[in-house]
Amino acid sequence: MTEAKRAFVLADRLTAGPFDSRERFLESLERFSAEVVTLSAAEIDSIVGRDHRRLCDYSRATWRLDVVDLRRCCVWPGMGGRAWARGSAFRVAEMFKQYEPRDSRVWNMKQFADIFSVKLPVIVLEVPPQIGIDDGSHRAVAMALAGLTKVSAWVGRLCAKQNGLSQ
Repeated sequence: MTEAKRAFVLADRLTAGPFDSRERFLESLERFSAEVVTLSAAEIDSIVGRDHRRLCDYSRATWRLDVVDLRRCCVWPGMGGRAWARGSAFRVAEMFKQYEPRDSRVWNMKQFADIFSVKLPVIVLEVPPQIGIDDGSHRAVAMALAGLTKVSAWVGRLCAKQNGLSQ
């Protein structure tokens, strides 16, 4: 559980990039990775806990690092304020081609798809039969735009009762 939370904090620190060059992004990734490793569990929880639902879900889930198929993973509904962004990362990537301006950071993020897939796993919550991206929807769309289908992910499994959902 702690590693998935740490992955969230690392991704949160990298949200703004830099996405102008691979070298600068990798430097930031290394710097923030070293910083996040030093944070206590309480510090990690305070960051994840900015969203109480997320902290509860992350604390109760059973976690595994795995490979997921982006065609089965749904982005956060309306991701980044885009009402049209609903459905699988691949479906949303297709919509990006039509609706998203070329100066969007997601288009810049596409060049880092290989790094995201290996070093910055998306975080998904699994409530069968659904797999929803809880953190990393923008990364997932960038990876889908780059043609990646299978990516690394922290997969948290919640039973329907724990999440308040019904199957």
